[in-house]
Amino acid sequence: MSKCPHDDAVWPKYIYLLETILGLVSLPLYILVLCLITRSKTKQKYSTPFYRIFTWHACFNILSFIHHHIFLEFPTLNIFCAQLLSRFHSFSYRLTPIYFLAYFLQHSQICLSTLVSVNRMSVITLGAKYQQFWAKALPYSLVMCFLVPLLLTWPLLVSEVALLPTNSGLGMAYNKWITWPSNSLSSAALSLLCAILNGVSTGVLVLRIRSNRGCAQANLLGVGIALGTISILFSIDQVMIYYHLHIARNLSHAAFGRFHDARFLVNTLATLAPIWALLILSSEMRADIVKMVSRTSEPLIE
Repeated sequence: MSKCPHDDAVWPKYIYLLETILGLVSLPLYILVLCLITRSKTKQKYSTPFYRIFTWHACFNILSFIHHHIFLEFPTLNIFCAQLLSRFHSFSYRLTPIYFLAYFLQHSQICLSTLVSVNRMSVITLGAKYQQFWAKALPYSLVMCFLVPLLLTWPLLVSEVALLPTNSGLGMAYNKWITWPSNSLSSAALSLLCAILNGVSTGVLVLRIRSNRGCAQANLLGVGIALGTISILFSIDQVMIYYHLHIARNLSHAAFGRFHDARFLVNTLATLAPIWALLILSSEMRADIVKMVSRTSEPLIE
């Protein structure tokens, strides 16, 4: 059995603590927004295509953050390394669901984030045909956001997975039984495609807001810009991981390590920032949440 790595850097633990604090603050906000969107009194108000997409996006962001934070990032901290390594050092199917969900949630998350940006761009490009278009396109778009990730990651469901020592803590590795594009290749390809779509959408939204600052949709267009920018950063990190892993093999491991270690912080930003962008830019939603919370906290008068 391999031994635990000797590198026990402190800064990853501080970053993990910071991400934990951000999660503890952000996840309740996600739940409040989801309650507001699905609440009977405000359900009709928030039944637009944007909020229907954001509902799915929020659910996958919550699942993705919890899953990555606990099952993927924590083992890299070199905490309980000996105990984890003694139980999961050999390849088996015990960790297969965790490994599959890691990539499936990640791919679905970036697809949904891109769909939000495209939806915001369509407000401008489609104009009066916006509602008619999304009434037909939304179901198919959501299916594709789940079907494409499933097509890219399904071989992981039949792959054995183990925890192995890395330069920092433990990381998951899998035995590939089916000839299929690697995880790094599928992540880089999907991320590159989504980065292009997000770049186009973000550019159109920025030009729109600059040309008409007083438009009624300015706040929600700003949400599209924020999500598009975050998705582009996430895509750059995934592409650079693939580049250093498969193309620039003669470069130092330190260069690869920087992008590889940054993926957790970028994932935290990608999963938690959308709720802050929505609440900061949408004064109407902030007001509705305050009303909802204040009414539920009112004492009963007998």
